[in-house]
Parts: sequence; C-alpha cells; structure tokens
Amino acid sequence: MPNIYLSNTALRTRIYRGDKQFKAKRDYITLLISSAIRELLNLNTILDNGKEAMSAEEILSVIEKALVLTDILCEDGDYGEYVLERCKAYSYQFIIKQKNDMPDAIESLEKAADIAIAFDCSYNEHVKHTSVLLRGDEYDGFSFWQTETQSMRLLNMLKEHRYLTEISKESRGERIVQKLEKYADKR
Repeated sequence: MPNIYLSNTALRTRIYRGDKQFKAKRDYITLLISSAIRELLNLNTILDNGKEAMSAEEILSVIEKALVLTDILCEDGDYGEYVLERCKAYSYQFIIKQKNDMPDAIESLEKAADIAIAFDCSYNEHVKHTSVLLRGDEYDGFSFWQTETQSMRLLNMLKEHRYLTEISKESRGERIVQKLEKYADKR
C-alpha cells in the first residue's frame, strides 16, 4: 500500500487545476487534520512491556493538541461532525483525570455533556461550514449509524468505566447526569 502522500486524495491536488485543484487541496488538508485528530485521541497504547505508552499528563497534553486541531479546522466554531471528536476528547480527558484523582475532572465531563446535548438537540448535516478550510461544504462525513444519542453514549461510557455512581454523589455530577438523561434515547 502506498503511503498517505501517494493516495488518490493527494494525487488530485497535483493533477487538477483551477476550482477542482483548490477543492482537492482543501479536501486533502481536511483529511490530514481530521486523521491527526482521531489518531491523537487514540495514541496511547499498551506497550510490549504491558505499560501504557504515556503518562496521564502526556495523554492530557495530546488531548489538548487534538482540541486545538479541531479549532484550527473550524475556527468559526462551525464544528459540524467534528463536534463528536471534541466530545470524545473531553470524555477521554475526564476519564484520565478521574482515574488519577485530578481535581478538575468534573469540568471536562461538563464540557463533554454540553457538547453531547447540543449535538443531540441541533445537529443538521445540511448546514454549510463557514470556516476557511471547509467553507461552503455541508457538514458531511457523519451518518446516524449509531442507535443511541450522544447523551446516551456518554452515560453508557460513565457506566462502563464505573464512574456514574461516583459522580452522581456530588451535586455537580448529579446535575450533569440529570441533564444527559433528558436527552438519552434511541435514535
């Protein structure tokens, strides 16, 4: 298999001219940035020695880099389908902070919950992006293949990691859970 620089997406940036070339270059840049975001959020792995590749602080630093890349791609805040990567980033941030008894874990969960609820309430894939790299493109690349809302997915993540009971004991955590439960449903 050829590397990413020899893909059909990269090739179009060299063979097209004019409008098609401009669109091909934007598509290629978008592919590279969105791929980087996803890979950053999945970077930490278990090494051959059985230990995680990165410390909690390093993972949090990498998550911040993924969030910055979504801001670079969508500087107008028109995240569209990329909002799901932001929700995943804040959820992952919460898990790392909670597991390591970091004091501001709940803030990360609040951000993830706000994003999930906003997505569940208002996502429209036919809205056009306004940011420079995506301008004019519809919020494409997302389909509702998942059977539950983002709010339900976030609640399920909390249950899966056994944090739901723990965070529900605090009033702030209980409010987050109650907000998510309002929108937790099947599609």
